[in-house]
Amino acid sequence: MGIIYKFIYKAFVFLNCNLRQVDNKITFIFNKTSKEYLNLDFLYEYFYSKSNNAILVKIQSNRNCLNKIWWISQSKIIFVDQADRIISRLTLDKKTKLIQVWHAGGAYKAFGFDAMRHYEDQAKELSRISRIHGQYSNVIISDAKLIDIMTKAYNIQSDKLLPLGLPRTDMFFKLKNKKQIKNEIKNSFKLKEKTKIILYCPTFRTSNNKRNINLNYLNIVQNSTKKVFQNSVILYRDHPSVIRDGYAYGDGIIDVSRYTNITDLFIISDFLITDYSSIIFDYSFFKKPIILFTPDIDTYVIENRKLYFQPEELVGKNMVAKDFNTLTQCILNAEYTGKLWDNFMGGCDGQVCEKIYDYFCKN
Repeated sequence: MGIIYKFIYKAFVFLNCNLRQVDNKITFIFNKTSKEYLNLDFLYEYFYSKSNNAILVKIQSNRNCLNKIWWISQSKIIFVDQADRIISRLTLDKKTKLIQVWHAGGAYKAFGFDAMRHYEDQAKELSRISRIHGQYSNVIISDAKLIDIMTKAYNIQSDKLLPLGLPRTDMFFKLKNKKQIKNEIKNSFKLKEKTKIILYCPTFRTSNNKRNINLNYLNIVQNSTKKVFQNSVILYRDHPSVIRDGYAYGDGIIDVSRYTNITDLFIISDFLITDYSSIIFDYSFFKKPIILFTPDIDTYVIENRKLYFQPEELVGKNMVAKDFNTLTQCILNAEYTGKLWDNFMGGCDGQVCEKIYDYFCKN
């Protein structure tokens, strides 16, 4: 199929040259999980409000491949927020800039060239990752202090890394009357006034090339929470790539996996529990406690991903747990520690969309 895509793309590029198609098209390619991460949504809306001459195109990643390749062949700039199945099988024309607006802030679990699957043939793995990440003109990251890590992860020259921030974080700086928002969300979830609200967002594990989440850890989180608080509720959010529709999680757990505005969940929750998820960097803006529950860390770094930083380096030793007892202690003494926002999100200043627009449309 890749050979067919390449042939079609080259034919479209040739046709566009002969038809003298305009070259001011900016394309935003939405993967199936892009709506969960919101970066492209915010970026598209800002470009739409500012662009006078550019033609903006919003397309879904895996729908109507011919139509998608046609737009790609005409695009001056393409924005993506993760790997793209079609683009990874094309050799883009030199006139086209491919910009990766990576969906994750900071640097915690490895990705890109740092996340080669050890159980696969390493030459084939290198070829696969090069195909996926090898054509970026620029990569937008959350902080200049991450350039050394990102240079290796993307196998890219440092001057192609742009520490302009995550577009979705612009909304954090525009929030007003958080107390009113919190009360409205509590009412929508039918929560009592003094209910302790815990946001639990574990990342996925990979086995047999399938992504899954260990729900036994959810039971431990719930039991630990109940031991500390008389009235509590867990807002459980599946990783976007493994959402289970219709799953019954039991009393005291509200499934918020399909809740579109994750900022609401940040506002309403009293603290966050996760494991190896980059959600910690977004959540740190609100200066609330973050607990890392990592009972499987030894096997995780061997079978799944290595870590750029150890959990203790990110949130402090007292906010890291590996079993029921230590998790209960973390919940009992939960406090905000560390400087995640200052250390990993320096480019996120409330004007990220504006900076990206200025860089690509005013230069």
